Amino acid sequence: MGHYNFNHNHKDVTAAGTAERLVASSTRIPVGVAVVIKTKTGNEGTVYIGKTQAQAQDTDAAWSLLADEWVGLLVSDLYDVWVDASISGEGVNWIVEVA
Repeated sequence: MGHYNFNHNHKDVTAAGTAERLVASSTRIPVGVAVVIKTKTGNEGTVYIGKTQAQAQDTDAAWSLLADEWVGLLVSDLYDVWVDASISGEGVNWIVEVA
């Protein structure tokens, strides 16, 4: 069965050094589908992606992205993705196919 729709949004980090969830509530993703997370073009600092708040806040453990870079993640729920930034107010855009 193909996926015919998609959801997309953005997430800006309120306070640098304090990771936040990518989404506010559970958002399930179909099996085998990746969410693509891309940093915003205007970002001047680094954005950090992690599977926990602690990991996203640890610059050595998190996945680091500069402006216009992206990563695809096979996760079952967007709620399990954490985002931090080196500069307050910077963030990411994301998109995922849904059934």
